[in-house]
Amino acid sequence: MRDGDESPLRRGAAAAGGVVGLLVVWQVLGVTEVFGTSIAPVTEVVEVFGTPRQRSVVVDAALATAGKAVRGFAWGAAVAALLGGLVVLVPPLRRGVDQLATIQSAIPFVALGPILLANLDRQSVPVGMAACTVFFTIYTAVVSGLHSASPAVQEVFAVFGSSRRQRFVRAHLPAALPVVATGLKVAMPLAIVGTVIGEWFGASKGVGPLLLTTLRNYQMPMMWATASATVIVALALFLSMAVVERAAAERFGASS
Repeated sequence: MRDGDESPLRRGAAAAGGVVGLLVVWQVLGVTEVFGTSIAPVTEVVEVFGTPRQRSVVVDAALATAGKAVRGFAWGAAVAALLGGLVVLVPPLRRGVDQLATIQSAIPFVALGPILLANLDRQSVPVGMAACTVFFTIYTAVVSGLHSASPAVQEVFAVFGSSRRQRFVRAHLPAALPVVATGLKVAMPLAIVGTVIGEWFGASKGVGPLLLTTLRNYQMPMMWATASATVIVALALFLSMAVVERAAAERFGASS
């Protein structure tokens, strides 16, 4: 019991130590200009967040990107869940859908941009890109999870003459939720990456345009502050999905 109580503290201390170590290395590289002036010291990045006007610009951009990422994540998850459930209920469809999902995941993000731009308006491209980047991960988790129900549970339902729909709802779906929650957690940061890349195809607001603007004007502290804000947003969304994952595991973990 004592070791279990100390374990979270140890993990927290290790994580804090890693963050501090990263910041120290970052500061040293920035101050010594080992790679020139392209790496802004941590102190200069902090100054950006300490300046109200600059902080407002960075925070507004990060929140705009987060909003588009969440919408794209929701669309990608919905399509993945729909197709994942469909191939489990109708097994002959699985091979074809699996191949299509694999092909979609193999298309480079940069190549997806023009395709989405040809079919969506510029402001919707980041949302579409986010949906594309999370689709395969969530689809794989859904299909894997729906097949994770234990044979013993399936045999019980078969003995009682349950229909395919009843087995799906009462056996496969509860067993799938912990696996799906893990897939959602893994996919969430990908939504941020996809959104930022999508914003480079003409979005007027968000992290993507701000990164490009600061890079062109060689505003390195502002650029690194924007990147840091993006990491913080991605981490916050990841942790929110981790809470969902833990709740699903505690509630439905025994179902598998």
